Amino acid sequence: MNNIDFRSYKDIESKSMPGVTFRIRKMTMGGRIELSLRVRELSQRSEFLQAGGNTDRIENNMLERALHRIFIEWGLVEVKGLTIEGMNATAFNLPEFGPEDLCDEIVQAIQEEIALSAAERKN
Repeated sequence: MNNIDFRSYKDIESKSMPGVTFRIRKMTMGGRIELSLRVRELSQRSEFLQAGGNTDRIENNMLERALHRIFIEWGLVEVKGLTIEGMNATAFNLPEFGPEDLCDEIVQAIQEEIALSAAERKN
């Protein structure tokens, strides 16, 4: 009988920064719970602002970027091939000091992994 070795991460080569590879978490039941708890408050605030017609563009952009930071802190496991101010790039220093294009690419990859997992659950 063969065992299946499940990898809870996925390695991706950056398109925006050639030579950089990043590792993101795959969605798991525990990961879904943790991420849901982390984004719930910001999501509720965003819905509140939109429902009240109080959709300040700056406020919405700030909320979106705060959600992106949560996605990166939750889903980014490792970055290879990039240092920031002489230190290895991490999920905590990348959003603060790293290239915005790479952050956006990582968030997109995490969101795609989440969506893929949701579609897989339906099948």
